Amino acid sequence: MPKTIERETITVPLSGHNGGHALIDRVDYEKLMADGLSKTWFYNSNGGACSYVRAYQNNASGKLVGVARLIVGAGPGEVVKYRDFNSRNLTFNNLYIAAGYSRRDDEEIVQNAVLGQPDT
Repeated sequence: MPKTIERETITVPLSGHNGGHALIDRVDYEKLMADGLSKTWFYNSNGGACSYVRAYQNNASGKLVGVARLIVGAGPGEVVKYRDFNSRNLTFNNLYIAAGYSRRDDEEIVQNAVLGQPDT
């Protein structure tokens, strides 16, 4: 079992028909806000059987980014897994990276927006 780190958590309301709240460590939320992530978060489907917490990145041409992917720094060829199988639980201790199919690099989208560079 991985070692857990005690962190203060907060809840973030989720927009959309599925609504509810996401649980996230305060330190991660504050970093995301400092990087320009929108305060409006969504819980929406990937087009299949799974739903994820997403938000718009300011200055990134309206691109939705996966919040969990940003927290753990998942890149192309990596997927985020949830230890408790709850994709609304975005606490660091609940997330881990595994090999899998993903072409997205949400961290790159955020960094390009922060630096004022065009999306790739």
